[in-house]
Amino acid sequence: MSLSKTIVSKPTTILILFTVLAALGIYTLTDLPLDLLPDMELPFVAINTTYPGAGPEEVEKRVTRPLESVVSGISGIDVLQSQSSSGSSLLFVQFVFGTNLDEAMNDIRASLDMIKGMLPEEASSPMIFKMDPNLMPIMSYAISGNRSPEELREYGENLTTKLEQIEGVATANVSGGRERAIIVEIPRDRLQAYNLTITQVSQMIGAQNIQIAGGTITEEELNYSISTVGEYSSLDDIRNTVISYKMTGAAYTATGAKPGTVTTVRLRDIADVYEGFKKQSSLSYLDGIPSVQLSIQKQSGKNSVQTARTVKAKMIEIEKDSPSDIQITLILDTTDLIQRSVNQVASSAIQGALFAVIILFIFLRSFRSTIIISLTIPISLVITFGIMFFS
Repeated sequence: MSLSKTIVSKPTTILILFTVLAALGIYTLTDLPLDLLPDMELPFVAINTTYPGAGPEEVEKRVTRPLESVVSGISGIDVLQSQSSSGSSLLFVQFVFGTNLDEAMNDIRASLDMIKGMLPEEASSPMIFKMDPNLMPIMSYAISGNRSPEELREYGENLTTKLEQIEGVATANVSGGRERAIIVEIPRDRLQAYNLTITQVSQMIGAQNIQIAGGTITEEELNYSISTVGEYSSLDDIRNTVISYKMTGAAYTATGAKPGTVTTVRLRDIADVYEGFKKQSSLSYLDGIPSVQLSIQKQSGKNSVQTARTVKAKMIEIEKDSPSDIQITLILDTTDLIQRSVNQVASSAIQGALFAVIILFIFLRSFRSTIIISLTIPISLVITFGIMFFS
């Protein structure tokens, strides 16, 4: 018996089978990832290395060229480009399409490990970035109001923890505004007077701003953790940091050496310590008004449209609890284009199905045959959704 005769002879079984498949397709439709671009792996890798205080020529000579020499030996490279700027080296590596990017990045890491000792001590470790379209933010908000730039940034950073708890959100990044910092200004003449260097001062500050574990103490059935609290908690703690010791009053006479006194040199003796702000590396304006930009990235494989809807709902709750002098404005939403594209495809599919049914009826001139064929269009489409979900 042929397949068609078997199917026709068992209508109930076929009806149940297609009903289950269609129901499964409808159920999985809401969980299908919806994004502007497909999940693809681009064969592009960037290697970034910072070298503070160095000019472009020195960066090229001492950082960029050594990195190029080891990276160029990796197999599968199609294009290798570099860019040396003041204090930064950037390499762009394009592999041949079809190259296993994970293995290629492992080869790059192994090659960079061999050359780390040849790079300047002031240079940072090379950082490798994989080019991924999913790393682009799907939404951006502008936070503005009658507040200082540092207050706006602090408010935006407080919002990141709330937004990153939303399902589907990977990270929330803040740009613009000013970050608070502790400024230590050391005049050159004070360093020369105490025979110190900036490196020595920096090392002493870092060595004393630590918290070290001291083991545990067991009492009956309880274990107590011990740690030495050495982190700074106030400006006075930083000012009182011991930088060095200086011997004063020592002398040598006919009867022998005359001992001197040891003077403790603290940071307040050579530097001015106060609370200030980091140097701004980014500026954000909304209609000419200083603001802070909050960019949101989604998790890979998650539904962009659904994530954006959840973020918008959360933002409505946040705006209700926010101060009256702070405005939160949506300035970028890439999911609008996705939603319009999906709506356009759905509209075109409905129109195409209707025209197909009309043409079938004109040629077949049978309501029964036309209805049977027209039902296969949406059923096959819905079943396809289920197949896409599991594949």
